[in-house]
Amino acid sequence: MRSPAVEGYLPNKSMCFNITVEGKQRLPTQLGMTRTLLDYVFQKRDRRNEKLLFTYIIKILTMKEITKKYVDKLTYEIIGAAIEVQKEMGPGLLESIYEQCMLLELKLRGISVVSQKTIPIVYKGNILDSDFRCDLLIENCIVVELKAVSKMTPIFYAQVISYARLLKIPKSVLINFTCRNIFNEGQKTFVNEYYSQLSKGE
Repeated sequence: MRSPAVEGYLPNKSMCFNITVEGKQRLPTQLGMTRTLLDYVFQKRDRRNEKLLFTYIIKILTMKEITKKYVDKLTYEIIGAAIEVQKEMGPGLLESIYEQCMLLELKLRGISVVSQKTIPIVYKGNILDSDFRCDLLIENCIVVELKAVSKMTPIFYAQVISYARLLKIPKSVLINFTCRNIFNEGQKTFVNEYYSQLSKGE
């Protein structure tokens, strides 16, 4: 039996995670539906993997609830981090330098971030051989693309929107460090159908 794999995000207090067991069976779990997974454990009578499965259940149940309010608040934190990076480093550097600075700044703020996240490309059920990556994936709910260019173009907008759609992430943020004021000139946010499915939050 292969280890379960967990993927997805948590909207509206309903866990939209899928657990893949033995490479085949996908078991949807929600806060009130963990019995599905528990029944699977007991049916299999596989004590070697029982602890691992329970560990995944606990991990899922303790994850943060993703709401519109949470995503929007996180967006302000991200833009604030970018403003701090530009304040410290100034404009005119390479995108790769700003990316490293953003990683450090976000971690200093206690925000979970993954850099150069691979984006799977699937065409008619076939996974394509590609090296498609986004700059930053933050808290598994916001895609961030960093630029250091003199002018933003529609292709940049399309790029970051596509990243969020392919990753099934509710929001994306485009940040350009080559500007005088990031808040007014150097950032643009986009939401999609996954964002509209989220609850407003308290």
